[in-house]
Amino acid sequence: MFNRLDALVFGSAIVVAAGAMAVAFQVFVRYEYVRAGTVVTRVDRLSGRMCVMPCIATPPPTPTATPTPAVSTPYPVISTPSAERTSAPVERTSAPLVERTSAPPPPVVPATPGARAADTAALVRWYYEMWNRGDYEAMYDMLSRRYRAEHPFETWRRDHATVVRISVRTAETSDPMTTAVVIDAVDRSNGGTTESEFRGTWTAVSESDALKLDRVDLARTR
Repeated sequence: MFNRLDALVFGSAIVVAAGAMAVAFQVFVRYEYVRAGTVVTRVDRLSGRMCVMPCIATPPPTPTATPTPAVSTPYPVISTPSAERTSAPVERTSAPLVERTSAPPPPVVPATPGARAADTAALVRWYYEMWNRGDYEAMYDMLSRRYRAEHPFETWRRDHATVVRISVRTAETSDPMTTAVVIDAVDRSNGGTTESEFRGTWTAVSESDALKLDRVDLARTR
């Protein structure tokens, strides 16, 4: 029969084993680590949240008495939901997903000396929103002069027109001009559709007092 000391040792062993299993779950099961160039992104498989390593909790902003400027940032911040993954075939259609006439004009994001990471992330999300609307002219206008010089419009538009739908998730990096992205896309392929996922970064530059998307570094992960 167990005496009290044996019961205490047995109970401690169970607690230690449970703790080890919890740590192993957090490290090897719950999180996925994806490298794109020099950027390592951690993805929480349970919640779908992502962050750029090292993942440091962002403290809440400290209230300040500084008055808010009368003019707000002249662009909407759009949170584009991830494309729903399904094995069912996607019906092909020649009609645009969203009528071009309903799209507002592209935003002009001011390139202030202390450009915020939120500005770059919002510009990236708006770029993919315009892609879903089929507004290729607005998308192209959001690219830098260098990028457009290397990618003539007609060739660039033809490559982008094969996408049926696309969505993006963003995360800040240590560089406010660079945003980490996870992209889900459905493309037309051989009379049907294919689903794919890409992870990497978009980098913006200051050009004519505005932010422009200048460099993209993506790796296909699915």
